[in-house]
Amino acid sequence: DFDPDVVKALVVSLDAPGPARSDPARYLEHLHCATAEGTPTVAGVLFLGRAPQRWLADARVSAVRFPGREVSGEFLDRVEIDGRLTDQIHGCEEFLARHLAAPSSVEGWERREHGMPSEALREAVMNALVHRDYRMAAQVRVGVFDDRVEIVSPGGLLNRLTIDSIRIGWISQRRNPIIASLLARLARPGRENLGIGIPEMSRRMRERGLPEPEFDVQGGHFRVILRTVPAAPR
Repeated sequence: DFDPDVVKALVVSLDAPGPARSDPARYLEHLHCATAEGTPTVAGVLFLGRAPQRWLADARVSAVRFPGREVSGEFLDRVEIDGRLTDQIHGCEEFLARHLAAPSSVEGWERREHGMPSEALREAVMNALVHRDYRMAAQVRVGVFDDRVEIVSPGGLLNRLTIDSIRIGWISQRRNPIIASLLARLARPGRENLGIGIPEMSRRMRERGLPEPEFDVQGGHFRVILRTVPAAPR
């Protein structure tokens, strides 16, 4: 069920040592993508599987562009994004880029970007896919409205984490540590995720004159709201 070409690309992208290249099966066991017997783990299926949804039917994203500012049965666009975890991240980025304006202006010799910062969107998408509860029969949902983006992922906050604590940064608990570590290595070579993504999201939003991200937990799901309308002046 592993795609050999994807396995080879993973070994190369992680700059694995020589022995790993000659014996990738042992390296996948070291990464916790496979057991000693060669059986794919959940992380292995999500990163290296030929067809991840064959085994994890709800490990996917439903992305919808709604008209107006309310959830409705009318869609301007709807996409089911599946495949491997990296495919889902890229699919979400393409969907959001298609439906969110990215205006810019030139001041002197410098181009200034306006609108929703892509870094904040990417962090929200990656957090939803990495920290979701893969045991729940529910997919990640991305909704684009006239005034905001909502990203909803299955699973609440772990243990004693609160909305206030995740805003601070440096306070982090990972529901899926293997998935989180592997994606961090792929996305940020040589760096581990230190739980400072949300403060950085807030800073990027403020720099664009947009409200800081909003978070809530309802019905066992975690929701992030990113407003596309500038914050009212105080």
